[in-house]
Amino acid sequence: MLTDNQNGVVVHPHEGYGYVNDEPVNLTDLSAEIPVNGNDEIARLAHGFHNMGRKLSGVLQAGTDTVQNVENSAQTFSTRTGQPVPDDTG
Repeated sequence: MLTDNQNGVVVHPHEGYGYVNDEPVNLTDLSAEIPVNGNDEIARLAHGFHNMGRKLSGVLQAGTDTVQNVENSAQTFSTRTGQPVPDDTG
């Protein structure tokens, strides 16, 4: 589960849905539902989702497939918002 408590976002990447302010939202619609206060907020959220995906990939004892779904969610969010997925490898 991925969370952003400041914006009321909870995502269940393996289930294909999330919640925004306690309302269920399909993951494909999630970026449109997140409250945004300018480009800085978009970049912060994209960076947060990307980092959570990276952390999960190091912790989960799951198949590559499952971890890849989380990374794909970060990439999709980034693509829809026009913000690059941050590279936090270095």
